[in-house]
Amino acid sequence: MKRIVIMTVILFVLSLGGLAMMTLLLCRAQDKVEFTCVAQRGDPAVAEGLHLTEKDLLSSRVVWTTEHDLGTRTQETKSRFSAKGLSYTGAVWDNEYGIYVMKPDKDYLQSLAQPDEQSVLFRPAEKMAYYDLAVVPGSSRNDEQVKERYDDLLSIDFPMLRIPVGQEDWMSMGVMRYSDGVDFTNVYASYLENGFHSWSAPAKEGTVMTVGFGPTVQPKADWAPEGFGLWLMAQSWSEPGEERIQLVYPLDIERQRVAYLSSTEDGEYILLFLAEGEKLTLQMLDAETFRLVQTLDMGKIGQKETEVTYYDSNGEAGQTSKGAEYEPILVRRGEDFCVVAVGKRMTVLEYREDGLEKLFDCRIMDLNILYREEEPCFIWEDENEDPGQVDMVCSPLKSDWEDDFEHMSMVLKDGNLAIAWNVDNINQVDVMVEVYSAEGLVYAQGIRCGLLHQGAGQIVRAMQRPNIAWSS
Repeated sequence: MKRIVIMTVILFVLSLGGLAMMTLLLCRAQDKVEFTCVAQRGDPAVAEGLHLTEKDLLSSRVVWTTEHDLGTRTQETKSRFSAKGLSYTGAVWDNEYGIYVMKPDKDYLQSLAQPDEQSVLFRPAEKMAYYDLAVVPGSSRNDEQVKERYDDLLSIDFPMLRIPVGQEDWMSMGVMRYSDGVDFTNVYASYLENGFHSWSAPAKEGTVMTVGFGPTVQPKADWAPEGFGLWLMAQSWSEPGEERIQLVYPLDIERQRVAYLSSTEDGEYILLFLAEGEKLTLQMLDAETFRLVQTLDMGKIGQKETEVTYYDSNGEAGQTSKGAEYEPILVRRGEDFCVVAVGKRMTVLEYREDGLEKLFDCRIMDLNILYREEEPCFIWEDENEDPGQVDMVCSPLKSDWEDDFEHMSMVLKDGNLAIAWNVDNINQVDVMVEVYSAEGLVYAQGIRCGLLHQGAGQIVRAMQRPNIAWSS
């Protein structure tokens, strides 16, 4: 019996080794991966010295690494097999805290829930005059206004703001029913007349946080009885709750709207974007002393209308509320540069000894995809004579969360900014490379990787964000 067991184990191990060897041999046979340029713009000479590294993953076991020389349009691919398994490497998110409106307590929501309903509609004006605010874990990258209160360690009351509840405010939450009771999920949708976006960023001694009101909200000075601006939550947990939070950089709550908050890559400075009417400014603060180092004019910021609708458990549309918000701001922080996108306007800033210097502004250009008789046609938006006829759009602003604008590969050299990202939402383009300068989009190449479109394409995907670099 022992011999049978031993022989079975030996055969199993040999079979695994044989499978690994067969896979590796197949990989090596596939080292010549086919790449096709499906869309190009600008002078190819711009791409001289520009290199792209791309990695594609098969079934968490095989990775193909391709080095693209974009100037000569040549590639070299190498494959590697891992018996332990490989995984996707995407964006790394920092742990953050922010100021949020708290959900009502469970007992109160239970009193509102109907026996057969799968959702509950809560109207804050029926219960409170001011929002219940607390500092809890959360990310500025999300659009959440309402979160659940955690235990005392992860939840700190925030009485520094007294924001009035609007009479038309509402929140919609899901109902989960169990044999021993009910529970309520995260907020499906909400409308808050005096709503805000929660902003936070790391500082030297903790986390700075604030709120940014939308363009239609009219905040008053008495909403912040002890002052408004950036609050610092100290890293030390020895102090109880509110005593760890102090106002470190005052702002005018009635005039200045926080449109974005971040920090530089090295953590030395806070980047504070303020909207005053249509005017947008960037204030750079020392991350330790919160001294104002520099103020930059960032041009105009627009706004767009918003609309949110409450749906009942039967999918029937109920109340619809309209509002407005500022154009989104995205910031890619590099070691020696900073790229700011406001709507479709991109500003490239370079670090100097005394602050930031603006290199250029330009418009971010979309690649439009139109299907004609089931075949894709690629055309840049400034060349499209019929912008109403667009089936899909390829843009660095429309990439997915794992490869978003704020984390994608960018490199700056001699006034040229090169960008590369994985394209997940368009079947015909897998990797996009663009180069911008003061003249706008001066070079672009859309690359299709044949490996991702073979029979095994459903289990082959980009392993991580591509990396773009200029040769020295």
